[in-house]
Amino acid sequence: MDKISIIIPVYNTGELLRDCYDSLKKQTFSNLELIFINDGSTDNSLSLLKELTSSDPRAVIIDQKNQGLSAARNIGIKKATGKYIAFLDGDDFLADDAIEYLYGLIKKDRDILISACSHIEYKDEKHQKDFNDGVYKTRVMSIEDGLDSMLNEKGFNLQSTVKLFKKDLFDNVKFPEGKLHEDVGTTYKLFLSAYKKGGRITYGSKPKYYYRMKEESISHKKFTEQKLDLITLTDKMCDEIDATFGKLKDTTNLRRLHARFSILRMLAAKGKLTTKELKIWHEQKDYIMEHRSWIKANKEATKRDKLALFTLKLGKPIFSAAWKIYGAIS
Repeated sequence: MDKISIIIPVYNTGELLRDCYDSLKKQTFSNLELIFINDGSTDNSLSLLKELTSSDPRAVIIDQKNQGLSAARNIGIKKATGKYIAFLDGDDFLADDAIEYLYGLIKKDRDILISACSHIEYKDEKHQKDFNDGVYKTRVMSIEDGLDSMLNEKGFNLQSTVKLFKKDLFDNVKFPEGKLHEDVGTTYKLFLSAYKKGGRITYGSKPKYYYRMKEESISHKKFTEQKLDLITLTDKMCDEIDATFGKLKDTTNLRRLHARFSILRMLAAKGKLTTKELKIWHEQKDYIMEHRSWIKANKEATKRDKLALFTLKLGKPIFSAAWKIYGAIS
């Protein structure tokens, strides 16, 4: 049985780390290497981690000064000895058979280098949101089709945490250190790496990853200038995908607009904007309006995309009010 390395960055996760580790302990796939990177936690995370893993020979703990999620993952990748790599955030957790499920998907054929599954947004036992449509299925796809599905979020998205990767895909790929939205700058590169190796992807629609919704998750959506990394990384991603798969232009164009809508929603939520923030608002709005045909003439555009474009035309107050209502009911 192949060894799988699971890389788990930990930063001030506190008691939530118990659920994370408990889900790893319960995994039905046994040949695991658990690489925990304590990224400069200032709470009890490190001592708790040592307590939880004290009798687990599979566990490796790396303690470092705070360098951010990308740096922690990159160090984990460097230390990993498994044939495959998976990622788990220290405050999230897995279904008991998550790794076995992803491994089964990746072993369906010898040229499959990536497997992916769906996820659940988890607040507590009574508040869980499953993004699957309820019909569980498996699809083996070319890398081009896989990118199309991922960028349009048809079952799975750009998150690196709901996937299993052949380790050698990381030979020339690293997470972008010092940047937010690190998955936007990385996951597509692993797909392109798989394409160069003649690989394919398998997607299984059963949700096996529990993404914990916390107050910090909400505050993470507030605007800061560093959030503009989303646009920089998205445009770079789309440029590189366009260079290889020209047929995905409709999909990449839509992703460029989604990145800018995301920034506008964060700005709209702030209320009164500074002079610099107003400049950013108008730059993103002007870009969207200049390329509005990417929504109007795009078969992948959703009702949400069309609503965003329509309300943006009506001005910031209407755009802001519409997205508050949408956020409350979605």
